[in-house]
Amino acid sequence: MALNVCQHPGCERLTQYRYCQQHSRVPSTAGLFAVPVTLVCGPSGAGKSRYVDEHKRPGDLVIEVDALFVACGAGADHAHKPALLPFVCEARDAMIARLMRMSAVPQAWVITTSPGKRREFYERGARIIVIAATAEQCRMRMAGRPRQERTWEDIIARWFRDYEAAPYDEVITNELQEGVA
Repeated sequence: MALNVCQHPGCERLTQYRYCQQHSRVPSTAGLFAVPVTLVCGPSGAGKSRYVDEHKRPGDLVIEVDALFVACGAGADHAHKPALLPFVCEARDAMIARLMRMSAVPQAWVITTSPGKRREFYERGARIIVIAATAEQCRMRMAGRPRQERTWEDIIARWFRDYEAAPYDEVITNELQEGVA
């Protein structure tokens, strides 16, 4: 790993992280993530989870709403329980906030279908990956999955309505077999 200068104001110690050991428990005063973060976003069915599974390394942290629903007691079938939503969102937000302090996590991956967080994550130092797929590809890949209160069609349509390309987006076409997400 390359060495960096600690990003705590006035500190010039070298570290393999953003902060030296002395400042590792201090939240980032610059508003930057203290560990490398990659935000992976795109519509449901684009292949975000698969992309992360193919690129993450042992010890990496993955923050994904679907996995948090399972951890909170929902089934692994994407049938999210509305009563669990506030707990899942608070757990996700707490994990993201924790990324502002040093840890032994070598890399964090945050997976989302919401295009609105990209600028905030970019300004905190995250790499932004947008998984590109057509609405039709997404609908085909989501066919057969249990429906939520909001249908997959609604979630996919929202992405294509709200997403506007930005210069910091790294757009990736994730070639998936049809019917697999």
